[in-house]
Amino acid sequence: GIELYDDIKARWPEMTRRVMFLTGDTSDLVTREYLSAHDVPYITKPFERQVLRDKVNDILNQGTTGE
Repeated sequence: GIELYDDIKARWPEMTRRVMFLTGDTSDLVTREYLSAHDVPYITKPFERQVLRDKVNDILNQGTTGE
């Protein structure tokens, strides 16, 4: 995930606002620090479908509500 995000950031920086991490690894210090430092939205596994829907909607609505 981190490598893919870094590649997206290098090639298409405008798309980084459209990326969300799905992770079961937030107990790992490196992962937590990376997500925090890059302000990347994420949800932790396991998750409910509604949580995924809400987060995707938040991401898709960025820029359309003045954010």
